[in-house]
Amino acid sequence: MSDEAAEGDLRCTFCSKSANELVALLAFPGDLSICDECVSLMVDIIAADHPDWRNAQIEKLQVLATPARG
Repeated sequence: MSDEAAEGDLRCTFCSKSANELVALLAFPGDLSICDECVSLMVDIIAADHPDWRNAQIEKLQVLATPARG
């Protein structure tokens, strides 16, 4: 089986969309996968109950995305 065929067989555990329908699909051991769309939905659900949480995550990502200066 080629790498392309194997990738096409991967599906999100939560919404069942295949890898070729998605921007990103994160695969974990034990046949567990989650797509970018489900991650985004889960972030929205968490942020609805904890508004400050989203801002804290954005700040963390900004620090990671800032190149180190030396």
